[in-house]
Amino acid sequence: HEGLSYKLIQEKGCIGDKEYPLSLDKEGLLPLDIHTFDKDALVLENSQVKRVDLLKQDGGSYLTVYFTAPVVGLWSPPSKDAPFVCIEPWYGRCDRVNYTGEYKDRDWMQHLQPGETFDTPETAFSYSANGFSTLSWNLHRLIRSHICRSAYRDTKRPVLINNWEATYFDFTGEKIIEIAKQAAELGVEMLVLDDGWFGKRDDDLAGLGDWTVNEKKLGMPLSQVAEKIRGLGMKFGIWIEPEMVCEDSDLYREHPDWAFTIPGRKPVRARYQLVLDYSRKEVVDCIYEMMYKILSEAKVSYIKWDMNRSITECYSAALPADRQGEVFHRYILGVYDLYERLNTAFPQILFESCASGGGRFDPGILYYAPQGWTSDDTDAAERVKIQYGTSMCYPVSSMGSHVSVVPNHQLNRKTPLHTRANVAYFGTFGYELDLNKLSYEE
Repeated sequence: HEGLSYKLIQEKGCIGDKEYPLSLDKEGLLPLDIHTFDKDALVLENSQVKRVDLLKQDGGSYLTVYFTAPVVGLWSPPSKDAPFVCIEPWYGRCDRVNYTGEYKDRDWMQHLQPGETFDTPETAFSYSANGFSTLSWNLHRLIRSHICRSAYRDTKRPVLINNWEATYFDFTGEKIIEIAKQAAELGVEMLVLDDGWFGKRDDDLAGLGDWTVNEKKLGMPLSQVAEKIRGLGMKFGIWIEPEMVCEDSDLYREHPDWAFTIPGRKPVRARYQLVLDYSRKEVVDCIYEMMYKILSEAKVSYIKWDMNRSITECYSAALPADRQGEVFHRYILGVYDLYERLNTAFPQILFESCASGGGRFDPGILYYAPQGWTSDDTDAAERVKIQYGTSMCYPVSSMGSHVSVVPNHQLNRKTPLHTRANVAYFGTFGYELDLNKLSYEE
């Protein structure tokens, strides 16, 4: 990446004002050796970097870190030849050297009104003198018994089937019911209707934000689809993405200022969608009212809560310029607020979080949704590595894992059905395919 610059941490832990060009080799890489961090951490500000790749000496990938934080620090102990390098995304940082302004004008400050409070995030620490296994078990017990909640915390999760890889956006209510009939015969306990049941949602170009049932597409009310599926002895769930909005939606046309955009600039889109400003209570209230109506009428038992893009233009039209640094934090508090209100109103619902896969897999979100979709990569061989890594900290009961179709829709790989099942067993277990297309033996 050309044109990158960094700053250095100076005396008393403050950040220096001087910027230095980041020296890269001919291939655009930052070589790592004993002298790379002679001057301590390299601090890259102003959202210059959104991804850092750490490569092996042979050029192969070792790991990739994605983030939305505006600052990233790269460091390793100076001149120590340490066997590690730290890649640290920061939403805040230390003061500038010789800063003489007022406390309230420091970077990334949170402003509180009289009587308002600020709660710092909680942190969980664990220790083991007996290796990683004991450390992992400690964290499993903490998360499973003391963080996760809901009626499903201590009970078996239902075996479900999700229609996404079977139909994508191309379905009707009758088609969904046919999938459910075959699933019910095989003992599957729940059907989850994925993206496409609401608004004008026949592709990913439109509809997000309009949480009203598309009865024309389904051919019947959503409550009728749910009732027929329950008549088969199964439970019924739906997919939602309540933090997002498409510009081609009634919600955006009525409230364009509710989306994160920079005034006077063209918005940055991802999957043709923008992020709603959940730092604003009126936005959360509006989405809650729409969700409450749907969940009540259809008697939903499960929610797959997705978030398919990162936040790039974190600007709220409701806050002045000197308070924009608060928006990220206030946004996630708004997400927690909606989760809490829906959990309270519908305690029977099992919530599963999803963020383009496992992009939001953390103890904070597991308090509201006791399981998370581990990855949008459903290839069985890939999932072995993904689920093993996740299991270092998180219990099996928190990891969403499904048997998907072959050839796999991400890698085009073919794996036997029993292999896909064996991998999916090490999670909540479900299916992501059209059972009507399997052979009799399968």
